[in-house]
Amino acid sequence: MKKRALRFLVMALSMFGAAGCAAPGYADTASLPEGFEPKLSVEQTAMCSIRITAGDTVLNGILYDNSTAREFSEMLPLTVELWHPATDFARAFDLPEQIAQKGMPGYEYELGSLAYWDVGPSIALIYKASREQTVVPVVPVGKITSDVSLFEEYGEDITIEIADDGGDVLGSGGGTGDGTEI
Repeated sequence: MKKRALRFLVMALSMFGAAGCAAPGYADTASLPEGFEPKLSVEQTAMCSIRITAGDTVLNGILYDNSTAREFSEMLPLTVELWHPATDFARAFDLPEQIAQKGMPGYEYELGSLAYWDVGPSIALIYKASREQTVVPVVPVGKITSDVSLFEEYGEDITIEIADDGGDVLGSGGGTGDGTEI
């Protein structure tokens, strides 16, 4: 009887595992429609500009004006090590602490997205539009506006800092918070 129950459990788990691999969140580039370009359904307002330094390369970006991004901005400047949670899709870095005031998580993204994952707590950098949606629920906190293809190969430390509109890096403690469009 125990063998039969164990066999059933193994078979059931195998079926769930196979079904999970076919879920839309695990789509590869070959299964996406030609010209697929993911976009967030809600237009985001920029709170402040950021600079991301990856080795000798400096990338520009913005943080959105939402509670999650505001709390993330208070952690900056931040130097972190990247890891690769989703090959051909995203790099990520761990935060020193969870964000208390997080927005509503979802599965949408756009190329260059900076997306907060509460469980990590981590921020993902989406460098390739190779999936219909993210695998885990995330909260968009910003976007890298420079070419993000660097992250296909680069997986070392990055530094993220708040930058003023003139391109200079500001001290720690977050952005302007005034909700101006950038």
